[in-house]
Formats: sequence, structure tokens, C-alpha cells
Amino acid sequence: MYNTSGGFETRERFLERYPGDDVADVLSFDTYQYGDPKTTDWFEKNAQRDLSVVDTIAREKNKLFALAETGYEAIPYAGWWTGKLVQAIGDHPISYVLVWRNRGYDPGMKKMHYYVPFKGDVSEADFVKFYGLERTLFEREAAGEKLYE
Repeated sequence: MYNTSGGFETRERFLERYPGDDVADVLSFDTYQYGDPKTTDWFEKNAQRDLSVVDTIAREKNKLFALAETGYEAIPYAGWWTGKLVQAIGDHPISYVLVWRNRGYDPGMKKMHYYVPFKGDVSEADFVKFYGLERTLFEREAAGEKLYE
């Protein structure tokens, strides 16, 4: 896998450290939601721009591509999953999306550190909607697809 941080904006910047087609099977990048999603569409616009770049390269090189790390820490926006993440992905046929970890209480930061909701979380209902979308496939369903046979 070849992975870089988001915000590269161009093909040339994305491929700056590319090791070669014989080394990488998957092209990916990381991008996170920052700021208040009610007042900014920065996350969606930047993810869409970078996904467009990687989508083009992946098609040319016959590679899979993914959003390797993403999320919104503590997900304080109830509609983030279907309102922001789905918009960020758009129509790009990515192989997967990985949201960052759920660490729990972080004594160093003196706060909860998580990226996937739990029962009672403000974004729980929206995550359930996201899970139920026809375009999403989670591990439980993927196992039944026999993807590697």
C-alpha cells in the first residue's frame, strides 16, 4: 500500500514518494474532519479533490484505492456519517474507508478519544443509517461475499 497525507492536491505531489507499480497494489491517503461541520465544507471538498486525483491514477495504473484513515474525533456532529463522510467519498469507487481508533479516555489529553460512535453517542443513529446504506459493506457482510476465493 502506498499512503500519504491528504492535501496533496495534484498528481505530482501525491506521487512524490511513490515506490513503483511493482511495489504498491493500493493507493490511499489520510484526511480528517477539522472545524465545525455545520459551518464548513472543507472536509468534503478537500477529500473529493484528493479522491479525484487518486481515482485517476488508480485507474491508469490498474490499482485499488482507498481512504486509509479518516474520521472526526468524538464525532460531535450528529449527521457526520451520512452528511459529511458520504459527501466526502462522493461517487468514487473506493475499496475501503477506515476510521481511526477508539482509544477511550486519554489521560494525557484529559478527554475521550474515539472515532466510531458507541451506544448513546450523538452520532449513533446516523452511523446506523450509514451502516444500512446500500453502498456500504461492513466486515460482517464482506465475509459472506467470499471476496478472496
